[in-house]
Amino acid sequence: MASIHNNRRPTDKSRRFSPGHQKSHSSVGSQHNSAMGDWQRNYNRYCELARSPGSGDAVAREQYWQHAEHFYRLMNGSATL
Repeated sequence: MASIHNNRRPTDKSRRFSPGHQKSHSSVGSQHNSAMGDWQRNYNRYCELARSPGSGDAVAREQYWQHAEHFYRLMNGSATL
């Protein structure tokens, strides 16, 4: 009778320590800067959508302002994730 354990997939623990998955400390800083750029870009986009005349009704505009505020808080570090 064949063992049922031979068909198991590798666990997360065995994949965690492979050399390709290690991050250097410098890449962590660059990822933060990249996220800040994305947050700034999204903040500007939602502000523009809220100000645009074709943004629909007041409810849609308020939703855009709330999205913009979310990204503003992320940029300033005052958001709770």
